Amino acid sequence: DNRFNYIPRAGVGQSLDYINKFKDEIDPVSYFVSCGLIASNNEVFGRIKEINKWIIATALVGSNCSEENNPESIWNWEINQGVDGIFTDKSQELINYLNSLGLHNNE
Repeated sequence: DNRFNYIPRAGVGQSLDYINKFKDEIDPVSYFVSCGLIASNNEVFGRIKEINKWIIATALVGSNCSEENNPESIWNWEINQGVDGIFTDKSQELINYLNSLGLHNNE
């Protein structure tokens, strides 16, 4: 299979038209969302969930949702907001945390 999956960035400034255009034209598997979009929980965030696409967030050091000082707090907040995946610099710690919540499939 020669398909390549493009994951568009979605932030607070994006509109429903932006999301709908991607859905109709390239049908991405997921969207990489900003912390601001997650926090706003606005119609764009809702639309991504509605069209059943994964929402990928970041907790990378230097991001607005940096895991630098209290990673479990950031991860917990992102999970509770409905994200489906998290980019991290602390992979093993995140796996351990997800396991403690029963949210990791160990694959």
